[in-house]
Amino acid sequence: DRPLRDYQLEIARAIAASVLNGLGLTFTVLLPRQAGKNELSAQLEAFLLYRYQRVGGSLVKAAPTFRPQIVNSMLLLERLLSDPEHQLWELTAIDVPEGVDGKEVQTKILRGFNIEVGGGLGYVARELAAGLSPQEREGRYIFLDITGPFLKAQLSRGREAGWAAEAIQANGEWLPFKPASVDVVIDNENLADMTPVKLTKREIESGTGDTPHHQEAIEWIRRMKLSLGNEMPDEFMFNLGPIRFVAELWRVLKPGGRAILVEFGIEEGFAAPVKLPGHTEYEVQYSHLRHAARFLGFHEKYGALPQFFNMKPDTRVLCTGAAYAIRRFCRADGKSFAIRAYTEGELNLALGDMAEKLTGHHYHDIMDPAWFGLWDFKVLLLEKPTPAPKPASPPIREVKGFRWGGMR
Repeated sequence: DRPLRDYQLEIARAIAASVLNGLGLTFTVLLPRQAGKNELSAQLEAFLLYRYQRVGGSLVKAAPTFRPQIVNSMLLLERLLSDPEHQLWELTAIDVPEGVDGKEVQTKILRGFNIEVGGGLGYVARELAAGLSPQEREGRYIFLDITGPFLKAQLSRGREAGWAAEAIQANGEWLPFKPASVDVVIDNENLADMTPVKLTKREIESGTGDTPHHQEAIEWIRRMKLSLGNEMPDEFMFNLGPIRFVAELWRVLKPGGRAILVEFGIEEGFAAPVKLPGHTEYEVQYSHLRHAARFLGFHEKYGALPQFFNMKPDTRVLCTGAAYAIRRFCRADGKSFAIRAYTEGELNLALGDMAEKLTGHHYHDIMDPAWFGLWDFKVLLLEKPTPAPKPASPPIREVKGFRWGGMR
């Protein structure tokens, strides 16, 4: 009765990805005796049954013998389904106190079922609520994050801002919502943290990946007919996680549902690593991601973040280093100060009387890469199209005892 080990999880995730994305792959799993094959199988079956409980379907399992293999498998699965403590894949709702700090983006949300994936420390929800009426905040606002402590701050700030907020701890690459159930999804600065894979030219040319993740990536490339260019390097990074995420968006969004994705990235070449304190992220290759979105059926719009916010290239904002220095001074004085792109007027408003004492700070044009390279951040807007209305049947007329119409 323990969580799956890493080698089991790699197998489970590869099989689940094939099922959830309709890849139809066949897997052969070879493990030594007592390595946890039955536990792996039961956990995977429980996850898929849980995932499709509202959709329906059948799961068929075959084994060489009924006793003991099938009987033992049934008992193990029954235990997982009946006892929540043993459900590795169970998703946990968290109701916790307030937190601090975060990032911002503004858009318009209509009342409905709204999801924010990886909401940092809750500033997005707060800023969104500030621009909406109480009636427009009547819908559900779900925070979804893989990191439990962040959910504490998100839930607190969301409720303080007036949202009917809830929290779910889960991975954005496997959204725990039934098909066609969500109105809006917001994802701000998470795509670069999602699963990358390092593929080789040999794997692409042979069509066979060295690991289940590599094989899944190759299958996506094949299904989408994605061109990798004429000068493919011997090794390159591929954004598997973001493509999984967009496929999940297609599954969970209602017809007419929308998603806004914000992250730094490139449009040519292949993703490069970006080393940050404590972890490494990978650029998003937006040509690949947009191709995936169109392949799935989305309508999409794309542009640089400053364009999305109608920022003028000569807009001047506070230098990054100055922002962090000011925050240290504020903390020493017992005050809070959020790191963001302040114009001079916004900085004076945020600091109040303290602004008069401030010297030595300076401002950059928004195009200057000294401010986080805002032009490198892109916005991808996705809309799941609504079905075309069915044409009305022609009227049926009766003339001299004969019925006319109803045919095209």
